[in-house]
Amino acid sequence: MEFIDVSAKTIEDAIAKGVAQLAVDGQELVETKVLEQPSNGFLGIGRKPAVVRLFFTSMAKTATVEEVAQAEEQSVAVALPSRLQRLKQKCRNSDCGNF
Repeated sequence: MEFIDVSAKTIEDAIAKGVAQLAVDGQELVETKVLEQPSNGFLGIGRKPAVVRLFFTSMAKTATVEEVAQAEEQSVAVALPSRLQRLKQKCRNSDCGNF
């Protein structure tokens, strides 16, 4: 099985970035593995991105524009809920009102 390693600020962002890249290349995601957890470091010094390994297979046919758009929508759907939860939690912690 072939794989690519992708890094981003969060695990969700790395997966979304990788899925979009695979969709453009006409490949299908089979499995994910987190290689490195993200770290903020101290005052931004020593910050490390999340690194994930995405295992994929080549699709038998060429992906159409609609399929690529659908794959990108799915990758965004993976990243948005967790990001929204983090924003809600920050808002609760800082008493910024209803979200």
